[in-house]
Amino acid sequence: MKRNVLVDTGPLVALINRREQSHNWVIAQLANIAYPLLTCEAVITEACFLLHHIYGGEAALISLLSSGNLEIPFLLNDEF
Repeated sequence: MKRNVLVDTGPLVALINRREQSHNWVIAQLANIAYPLLTCEAVITEACFLLHHIYGGEAALISLLSSGNLEIPFLLNDEF
């Protein structure tokens, strides 16, 4: 049974950046995970920073959000 998981910065960066050492491992793991992937605002911020030097990196991350494949279920502002 596939299930949703919380994703941190490293796997998101490796998913988008094919030059990352763990890129192929992340791709293989995603075959066993249900979408959407879940994350938080801080992870998105850090991943954008790390992907800003990768052509199309930030756009690819934002695309994951806009497509619904990546979600931020907890928004601190809403919960505060």
